[in-house]
Amino acid sequence: MSTKIFNDVSSAFEAIQSGVTLIAQNGSTSLRGATFFERLSIALNRKVLQRDPRWLEQNNAAVGEALNQLIAQSKKTWTQEDRVRIVRTLTFAGLDKVARILSDSQTQDADPVDLQDLLARQKNILFDLISWEQSKPLEKDELRKHLTQYAKDHKVSDIVLVSLLRSLDEADTEARVDELQGARILTKALEDFHFQVLGYELSIVTDLSQVKLVKEAFRGEGGGGVVSDLTLDGKNKVIKQFHGDESFPIKLDPSNSDNITHPRLYRSPEIVSAFLRDSEAGVVIFPSHYLVREKNGLKVRELLVAHGDKDFRAWAKNQLARNIGNSNYSLEIFGEVQDRALGQPLNEMIWLGRVDEQGLKQIAVGFLDALDSFGKRGFVHRDIKPQNAFFDPSSGQLKLIDVGGLAKVSKHLDQRPDTTFSIAGEGGVTLSYALAAHQDAPNGFAQDLYAAGVSIIETAISVQTRNLKEHPRKVLLSKLHIFLQKVDFYRNPAIGGWVNAESAKKDILALIKKTFPLTESSVEAVGVRALEYALTANGQWDDLRDRESYHEIITKLRAAL
Repeated sequence: MSTKIFNDVSSAFEAIQSGVTLIAQNGSTSLRGATFFERLSIALNRKVLQRDPRWLEQNNAAVGEALNQLIAQSKKTWTQEDRVRIVRTLTFAGLDKVARILSDSQTQDADPVDLQDLLARQKNILFDLISWEQSKPLEKDELRKHLTQYAKDHKVSDIVLVSLLRSLDEADTEARVDELQGARILTKALEDFHFQVLGYELSIVTDLSQVKLVKEAFRGEGGGGVVSDLTLDGKNKVIKQFHGDESFPIKLDPSNSDNITHPRLYRSPEIVSAFLRDSEAGVVIFPSHYLVREKNGLKVRELLVAHGDKDFRAWAKNQLARNIGNSNYSLEIFGEVQDRALGQPLNEMIWLGRVDEQGLKQIAVGFLDALDSFGKRGFVHRDIKPQNAFFDPSSGQLKLIDVGGLAKVSKHLDQRPDTTFSIAGEGGVTLSYALAAHQDAPNGFAQDLYAAGVSIIETAISVQTRNLKEHPRKVLLSKLHIFLQKVDFYRNPAIGGWVNAESAKKDILALIKKTFPLTESSVEAVGVRALEYALTANGQWDDLRDRESYHEIITKLRAAL
């Protein structure tokens, strides 16, 4: 049986990018999947693990070498984080030895690590796992005893524990010959165990005093806080600091707070963005890091914690669960760091007349794509408007910003009633783009659809009148806002006693036909349709129970562009 895994590294990588993973098996075999890392994991699982185990044992080196070549010869610039994710994927797929080969090659390429650095990393891991903070390293038998007890208390699988104990033996054997190499093996084993049981790496947390963080030009100020440009370790970012040194607590779900094995975070509005994933990164700019203040009595630390994909939540849950019963311990978010959005704020482009016909369609598609991406997982932005959208004409991409008002609904409302959509009165909605200005207005999918519709119409007005004097634009915008005020009048429950819902619906539809079109733009017509859907939904999009219908409506709107 051939030991060559990839027939052609370059073509394999191109195939992976296009949605197909090629794994050689006496020729070529293809496998379709989702993300690069999922495809890699599934393909290796199915095509390698199903072979004769003796073959796998003999050819781990060939697999590791092939993956190294794949990374080295690809055109993509691979970060250390990318490499770590591949190692995680291989470990998850059951290819621990291949993962170790790949990881060892990374260590060889990296800067040399001295013994003191490795011992410090070990100490940090042990403190996070078993609260060991003595300067003296644990003896081998003590270490095994503490970690075995930890695994028992936290119901860690026997497979994970056995793998760790084997690595401890290997590290001990190697240390007798080469202390540094033994320390490397032990550190790697502890880091892998830490990640498997806690779901994050300690590298995501950095003391703020050790970070080169330079604030630059002021960007703006909104309801959530002050935004400024920032350079973080040489990378261009944006920092948002809350008004008046305000901070927001991170807490465990009170209904589950005594469960240290599987704790849950309370989904307060300030940390909902931590539930966003890479799948939403194409439509919204969300925090790359949180600024977190950790208090334990008189001891206070300010930390920079990476957002990650579940990493932040795993870290926060572990810290809080370890300190249950300690009334002096707390975590609170006092700011956010984000990547800088490409392009310009859409509101500036609208008023400066910088959007053309092509850009108008791209912007409308961008708003709808954002709604669709959010709706798939139950998110509502709650403050969609041109001011919270950046458009890059060079790429034709629109991205939303400001996720401070983000809301998310659990798929299981009976189990997680605290995750139902918030109401307008709790903030996060700009009244000019609010489905209704009254306190009891739900903030479900219809709110985002309504706000996107208004934003699309505003942009269409700008494009259709950009070659005219400013007066016609003001007239059309004035008509739009008069319409929005009348809509709110019809939907206000204060008049519900003498205007029922069905009557209000008819009045609103008649008002739409009377007011629009304001321009001859076909994109404006799509914006108007979005308003119609949002205004006549009768509230069924206030939670996830009609999510499929929401997706179908957005698909129809996109097809009409």
